[in-house]
Amino acid sequence: MALTSDSDLHKTLLQKIAEKDEQALDHLHRLFARRIYVFTLNRLHNEAEAEEIVGDTLYEVWQCASRFRGESSVSTWILGIARNKMLTRLRKSQIQTTELDEEMEEAETDVFEPLMEQEQHILGMQQQQHIATCLNQLSDIQRECITLVSVEGYSLAEVAILQECPENTIKTRMFHARISLKRCLEKIKDLR
Repeated sequence: MALTSDSDLHKTLLQKIAEKDEQALDHLHRLFARRIYVFTLNRLHNEAEAEEIVGDTLYEVWQCASRFRGESSVSTWILGIARNKMLTRLRKSQIQTTELDEEMEEAETDVFEPLMEQEQHILGMQQQQHIATCLNQLSDIQRECITLVSVEGYSLAEVAILQECPENTIKTRMFHARISLKRCLEKIKDLR
């Protein structure tokens, strides 16, 4: 039977992993380890912790592959596991909100840069700082929505699965985040 897409391949690998096929896990690891690492590093800003989350996530995939119900893509399911591992780690380490906000501001400047290059081609450092400042004023959950949709290219449905809420809630978060960003950027523009 020929596989018709990456999605079919991913599902087949999960089925084999559920049967404890180590080669399938190795293949899945090659396909997803880097993606999980980048996804986690963009939020934790700690290479060692991001690597641990990759291992923890793939171990959980090994243990729970049979629980995949097909309600999302395999990649969304795996990144959901990584996100939950990351949030658990953040809660356990009791990172203060202010520290996290400072780290997010630095990361979002770097993460948001490719999007700005695509949309407007030329932005000076001052404009990037303004955008980062405005992004930092969003709630963590709105900032995560904007980053997942606008920078990482996830659909609203996939973000809803990752954030464990209805898709309409994601639409509302995106709407309010965009309004807040627009107002913030207009204020900065008026100050110039």
